[in-house]
Order: sequence, then structure tokens, then C-alpha cells
Amino acid sequence: MTGRISPRWKRWVSLNAYGLFTSTLFRASTPPQTLRARFERFGSVNREAIRRKHPQVSFDDHRAGPVMIESARASHSPSCTVLHLHAALEDVLLAYQHLRSMRPGVPTFVTGDSAGGGLVLSLLVRVRELGEARAAGAILLSPWTDLSASGASVDGNRHADRWLTCAHLSQWGRYYAGDADPRTPLLSPLFADLSGLPPLFLLVGEDEILLDDAVRVAERATRAGTDARLLVGKGMQHDWPLTLPWLDESREAWKAMQAFVQERRAGR
Repeated sequence: MTGRISPRWKRWVSLNAYGLFTSTLFRASTPPQTLRARFERFGSVNREAIRRKHPQVSFDDHRAGPVMIESARASHSPSCTVLHLHAALEDVLLAYQHLRSMRPGVPTFVTGDSAGGGLVLSLLVRVRELGEARAAGAILLSPWTDLSASGASVDGNRHADRWLTCAHLSQWGRYYAGDADPRTPLLSPLFADLSGLPPLFLLVGEDEILLDDAVRVAERATRAGTDARLLVGKGMQHDWPLTLPWLDESREAWKAMQAFVQERRAGR
């Protein structure tokens, strides 16, 4: 990753505080119900607080079958739509289809982080299998794409990753896959056919155990003829653009994501 670098002290404090916070609240042994409640708490949006700061932002609620969708927009007629997801495959497929029907002809981008990043890739594969209109592009932040945990970085970065461990991948992978083969392509899209997908932009931290989950996807997608770009944050941790937004590295990552969307929206 090139661009501005935060002062060393700021990086040290941020990364270590982040590690202490996440490793305390999101242990591998934490029950799924507790994990869900904590993720929902920290992912919740105070609409009124946002409106006070940004009066032009409006929120709406939608339903796609049993799936509830929250939307936010800063203009009356946005030039593109972005679907950010972290739910199970059947749910996000319904959400994707609903969004496409709401705004046909408008470029749609799909984004996700961590398990949601891997889910983005699974969704793109499923959409291709169904022969439906593909997204304009996809952004995958620190994607978890291999539930079998076969990447070399799972072991190689075990002392550098301040949050995730092999135990996390093993336990949380079982929560999702159950008794299914963890290498099943729609569970671990690293092993899927990655041809014919929209352009991918993958971002991953240099020091996280999921590094190779992103690197291998970029390599396999490129070999399959899919446009795949990879940004590795030097010295960065899991989901750094979202969890450490005050770092210069995070701001540079957001600029790169914005450029990707603008480029693909223009059809380049």
C-alpha cells in the first residue's frame, strides 16, 4: 500500500487498543447469540444523530420477503447503489434481487467485510449461476473466503494478528457450515469458479491471518479472467478501513475504494 502513513505512535496505540477491544469482546468461545447482540449493538445506526449532522441524508426501510433492509441516501436520485451485507447467502440474494428491481439500470455495487466479504463473493457466484444481471463491481474488505483455514497466513500471522486466531476460524466456521464440507464453493468461495464475475477490489491487512484468503482470491480470479485488484495495508489489522477510520492508511483506503466505484460507474 502506498500513500500517507500515520505517525508510529498513532499506529501503535490504535492497533493495540483495537486488539485489546476485539479480543476481549469477540473471543472464539463467545456464544453465537452474544456475538450477534454485540455486533448488532456496535453496528447500529442512530438515524437522528446522523440527520442532525448531515440533514441531507434520508433513511428508508424495505422488505424483501422475510429480509428487512435499511437504506440511506444523501441525494434524491443517487447515480449508483451500494449493497453492504453480512447475512446468510439466501437472505443477501433476496436483498440483491430486491435492490435491482427497485432501481433497474442503475449501477449496483456489492460490499462486505470479514465473513461478509466472503459472502459477497458467494453472492456473485450465485448470481452468475442463476443468469441474473451482475453487479457493476464488488469491494471485499478482509474477506473470509476459506472456511477450511488452509491459507499460509493462518499460521504465519498468528503472532501478528491482534484479534483473530485459528480457534476463531475453526469455531465460527462450524457455526456457519455445520456438518457441511467447509470447502464447498458457496461456503468457501475461494474454491468456486471465479470466471465471469464483475471487477473485484480486495483490501486486507498485512498482519492478519486472513491475508491469504484475499491474496489467493485475487490470484485465482485473475487467472479465471476476472478483473481483481488487491490492496494490502502495510502493518494493518483486520478490517482496518472500518475499525480504525482515523488512521491515514484508512483514509487512503477509502480514497481507493471511492476511485474504484467512480471508475466502474463510468464503465471503465
